[in-house]
Amino acid sequence: MLKPATSGVEESAATRAPSRGSAGADLAKTELNGITPVRVRPGTNGKVAVVGRSMGSGVEPYASGLKTQGYDVETFSGNQISDAANDAWKNLILDYAPSRIPEARDCYSASSMSAAS
Repeated sequence: MLKPATSGVEESAATRAPSRGSAGADLAKTELNGITPVRVRPGTNGKVAVVGRSMGSGVEPYASGLKTQGYDVETFSGNQISDAANDAWKNLILDYAPSRIPEARDCYSASSMSAAS
C-alpha cells in the first residue's frame, strides 16, 4: 500500500527517493482514479513525475490520486512548458498531420542513417 507523507521523523514515500525494488514496484501495481500506469521508472529525488499522452483523461487524474496518497507529484503541463516548446509541438503537428508524430528515437535513427550514407 502507498504510504502518505507525514510530518514526523519517519521518511514517507513522498520524501524519500524511491528505490528500484520498493516505491517503483508499488506504483506499478496502482490504479488511481481509474488509471493504471503503463511503465514506472524509479527516480532519485523523491518526486513522482507523471508523463502521458492524455492530460485530461490520464495524467491529471493519476497525478491527483498520487497527491492524495501523499506523493510529491510533478507533471509537465501548463506554465512549466515554454513558449518555444509549445511552438515546436505545433510545428510537429503541422509537419506530420494527419499521421501520428513519430517517436524521437525513430527520428534520430532515420536522420543518423541518412547522414551516415
